[in-house]
Amino acid sequence: MYRADEPWEERTCSVCLAELADGEAVRVLMPCLHYFHPACVEWWLRKSATCPLCRALTVAAAAKGGQAAGAGRPS
Repeated sequence: MYRADEPWEERTCSVCLAELADGEAVRVLMPCLHYFHPACVEWWLRKSATCPLCRALTVAAAAKGGQAAGAGRPS
């Protein structure tokens, strides 16, 4: 849950670019600890296995062998 009075680094969801509201539910990605609106990051993670902000491989993707969406396709 986002708390405006806590020292969060970001104050906006980097997927939709909307400001986070005090008391609003957020989803925190591991291992980078960036946070987003749950619906926004779920949409992103259906397309990519990385954090939309720093591109770190998410813990869930790492546990599956590091395969991001589209990975392994010939160039």
